[in-house]
Amino acid sequence: MLRRLLKLARVPTEDAATHENIYRSLAKYVVPFLHSDPVITRKLMISYVHLALSKICFFGGPLMMKGGINALQSGAAFDPSLLFLGYGLCYTGSILFESLRNIKVVEVSNEAIKDISQQAYRHTLKLDPEFFFGSSQRQRLFKLSRALNSIEQNLRTLNQFLLPMFMDVVTSSALILVYFGPAYVCTFLGSFGLYSVFTIRYSDYRRAGVRLQKNTEKEVDFLMSETFANYYNVKYYSAESFESARYLAKLQDNYNQTVTNQNSLGVLNTGQRLLFAGGMTINMIMAARAAKSHLMSAGDIVMMQSLMLQLISPLFFLGTMYRNFTDSFVEIKELFTVLEEKPTISDPVDPVSCG
Repeated sequence: MLRRLLKLARVPTEDAATHENIYRSLAKYVVPFLHSDPVITRKLMISYVHLALSKICFFGGPLMMKGGINALQSGAAFDPSLLFLGYGLCYTGSILFESLRNIKVVEVSNEAIKDISQQAYRHTLKLDPEFFFGSSQRQRLFKLSRALNSIEQNLRTLNQFLLPMFMDVVTSSALILVYFGPAYVCTFLGSFGLYSVFTIRYSDYRRAGVRLQKNTEKEVDFLMSETFANYYNVKYYSAESFESARYLAKLQDNYNQTVTNQNSLGVLNTGQRLLFAGGMTINMIMAARAAKSHLMSAGDIVMMQSLMLQLISPLFFLGTMYRNFTDSFVEIKELFTVLEEKPTISDPVDPVSCG
C-alpha cells in the first residue's frame, strides 16, 4: 500500500535503498508480528480485532434497516422496532470499537516515535563533527522534529484512515455482490475508481498552488518582521508609504493565490460529488426497476443506498490525506538519509581487549 501511494504521487524513487528502509520501518508499526517487541504486536492485534468488530457493527446497520423496512412492508408478526433498535445498537457498537481501536493505534504510533527518536539520537552522536557544524544545528533539529511528526501522522493516516476505508470498500463490494449482483458492484467499483483517480490526480495538480500560497504567507510575515526590525531606518527615510505599498502588494498576491486555491478546491469537491452521485444514481435506477418487477424490496433499495452513503464521509478526506501523506514522506526521507550516514571512524565489530 505504501509503494502504491508513492507511485501514484510520483515521489522520486532514485534512492531505492532509503525508500525500502522507510517501508520496512513503517510496516513494523502497521503489520503484526513484524516488530520484535511482543507488546507492539499485541497492541496491533488488539487494534485489528477492534477494527473487525467495528466493521461488523458498521455493516450490520444497513442489514438491520433492510429487515425493519421489509418487516413493515410485509406486516410481520413481530415488532419491527426491534430491528430499528438493532440498527442503533450496531452504529453505537461501531463507534465504541472504533474508539477503542484508536486508543491502541495512538499507543503504537507513540511507540514508533519513541523507537525512531532513540535510534536517531544514538546514531547522530556517532557522526563526525562536520555533521553538527556544517550547517545550522537549529535547522537540523527542526527538520528531524518535523520528520518525527510526519512519521506519527503517516502511521495514523494508514491505521485510522486508509486501512478502515479499504475494509469499507471491500465489504461494501462483497455485500452488494451477494445481495444485488455483478452489475451493481461493477457500477459501485467503477464510480469509486473514477472518484479515487480524479481525487489523486487533481490533488497533485493543486499541490503547487497550495505550496505557492504557503510561500506567499511566509513572504507576508517576513516583510512585516523585516519592516518592524528596521523601524528606525523606515522612519529616518520616511519610507512608510513605500513599505505599506510593498506590504499591500504581498497581501494581494496572497489573496489572489488563496482565491485560486479555494476555487480549485470547489472544483475538486464538485467533481467528487458528481462522480459518486452518478454511480449511486445508476444503481438506484437499476434497483428501482428491479423493485418494480418485484425482484427487489424497498428494504433492498434502502440497504444499497446506506452501503454507498457510508463511504461518503471518509472519501471526502481522501484528497487531503493523500496530499499530507505524500508531502510528509519527503520529510521522513530526510530523517532516514541522516540515519544512513556513516561516521569516518566507527567502533570495530569485534573489539580486541587490551587487558
